[in-house]
Amino acid sequence: MPKVGSKLRETREAKNLTLKDVEQATNIRRKYLEALEAGEYEVLPGEVYVKGFIRNYSECLGLNPEELLALYKNENSPLKIEEQIDNSRSEIKEKKQNEGSFKAKIHQERQNNYLVYFVVVVVLALGIYFGLEMFSPKEKSQLATQAETIVLEKKTEQVLSKPVQEQKTVTSTATKNQGLTLEVQASRRCWVFVVADGKKIYEGILEKDAKISWQAREKLSVKLGDATALKLELNKKAVALKAKDGEVIEKEFTVKDI
Repeated sequence: MPKVGSKLRETREAKNLTLKDVEQATNIRRKYLEALEAGEYEVLPGEVYVKGFIRNYSECLGLNPEELLALYKNENSPLKIEEQIDNSRSEIKEKKQNEGSFKAKIHQERQNNYLVYFVVVVVLALGIYFGLEMFSPKEKSQLATQAETIVLEKKTEQVLSKPVQEQKTVTSTATKNQGLTLEVQASRRCWVFVVADGKKIYEGILEKDAKISWQAREKLSVKLGDATALKLELNKKAVALKAKDGEVIEKEFTVKDI
């Protein structure tokens, strides 16, 4: 079964048309026309744009747009989509395994540090004990007092260090649980695609003066059809977007950005 891209390219070449000719006739940028013919749909801004470009390109070449859209739907059948989902799940599983290995390594290093500390304290105590046998009773009493003071100071440092570590952990957890809130205001119509924590939560066109916000715990990814048409704020802080009029850009935000 022919694919959409090959059908468009073969028809265009049969009519002796160049990509520049089609670009002028349809107002579709050349890089998007090339992506359609190559079947590289991920280059295009989103599903709405893909279908719209296929329809316009087909009509320009005198083809039946419904037939081309049916071919496109077949290329992106549920089986293929499921395969993509399985690949994503495998990547997530591998990432979790790597995180687990890293945490296990950190835990092992902490245990090793505790063991070294214990050995140092035991060696110090044994050294003091056998060293006392070389001194008079008065000197022994003074050295014993000094040894007790050193051990108490070590224990005090260890006890005092624990609340600090716990406080850091609580602060880190609080910052992490703060999450992300992205607020968007449109100055004119613009297509937007949003993924929160790896899950698609929005795809559509924002009308002029529309306001909307999305939340995520760890990561927010957005794809904007016309970046200059939008004003973004991440957790009440303005986000600067360096883009030209009509330029499609992708932006990713994580808890590290706040």
